[in-house]
Amino acid sequence: LEVPLVIIENVPSITQAKENVVQIAKKVFETKGYKLAEGVLNAADFGSAQTRSRHFLVASSRGTPNFDECLNLFATDRLSFDTVCTNLPKLSPGLEILEANGQLSDENIARVNYLHDNSAYNLPNKERPDCHQEEHTYPSVYGRIHGDQPMTTITTGFGSPGRGRFIHPHERRVINIREAGRVQAFPDWYWEPAAEREFKKAHYHKIIGDAVPSLLAYPLLASLL
Repeated sequence: LEVPLVIIENVPSITQAKENVVQIAKKVFETKGYKLAEGVLNAADFGSAQTRSRHFLVASSRGTPNFDECLNLFATDRLSFDTVCTNLPKLSPGLEILEANGQLSDENIARVNYLHDNSAYNLPNKERPDCHQEEHTYPSVYGRIHGDQPMTTITTGFGSPGRGRFIHPHERRVINIREAGRVQAFPDWYWEPAAEREFKKAHYHKIIGDAVPSLLAYPLLASLL
């Protein structure tokens, strides 16, 4: 049974993988008569308040994908964290877990306070744990979000300051589930079935951190249809 339209997503570095998986996949599709297009899309350019980049390969047995034109058609101005996470409407009953924050350790509370007290966004090495002080390549870890910019990539660890730039820009805490979801372009109502099923915090973190921002679907599907 032929699959007429295909979208394959991965991290941008997949194009440099030593296994050469992208070129192999393209060769397989081409031998079956598919027309292909590929590119790296940044979610911030398509309505998500997050600079999450992903490589996409699209394949069609019905004709050449209209890839570049559709990317231009759906591109938008970038949204900031504050734009999507400030002055939010009241949540529906039962969704309180979306705004609940976990308890931070005393050390992490001190790090959060340091950033706010010093109007800083990157934590100095002397304030980091010993294991993160020397030769690290992740300045965003223990970082504070720039409220007037799109966020950096959301991961499943957004509830911990030691997992990325997840400290709230204006409040002394890490971002909550609702804010992380909105940065990923999940509308608040999306979570109502999850609340009914009594999902735990870890479930929400997994769903949000592993997701591809939904708004990226529009240019990709349009290019194929």
